[in-house]
Amino acid sequence: MKQLIPVLYCLVWANISFSQTYFSEPIEITPEEDRIQYPMKIHSADLNMDSYMDIVFIDDNGPSIHWHQNLGNGTFANSAKIATFSSGGSSDIAVGDLNGDGLPDIFSCQIETSYWIENLGNGTFSDPIEFPLENSGNNHSFESAIGDTNNDGKNDIIIIEKSGSSEANRWMLFTNDGNANFTLT
Repeated sequence: MKQLIPVLYCLVWANISFSQTYFSEPIEITPEEDRIQYPMKIHSADLNMDSYMDIVFIDDNGPSIHWHQNLGNGTFANSAKIATFSSGGSSDIAVGDLNGDGLPDIFSCQIETSYWIENLGNGTFSDPIEFPLENSGNNHSFESAIGDTNNDGKNDIIIIEKSGSSEANRWMLFTNDGNANFTLT
């Protein structure tokens, strides 16, 4: 019997330590009548600063950027359109404070250029502000990220420019002076 107790202890410990983690049932965020036809890239951020993570995403049919406000009770509001672009084809979005006001702004890569959408607070946003790139030939901005790459306390922008040919993709770092003025470094 004494030899069986350590074996049982190990089995109980293994069952407790390596048991599966279970998630709750999925929540339907978008009702059928509000579904977007071509949703792409999705991020979560507290866009309206109410302490609840909202959902922001690209609809490539337009293209446009939408958000679902987190209502704080396990449900989300129907999507609200933040911006629409005239050029076709969105490829990415990134979220982060770009002008030092403490509000998460949105950066969007489009085929021909990219845009900064300033968060004005209370769930309102500026019109898209063009962020010119040095595109050439068949290149277009493809992926983006926001973060403080040089530890100066100001969020910078990293963009991958995808080449339309067999050439390697180009990585670009735009450093921020804190007033949303960016310099390609």
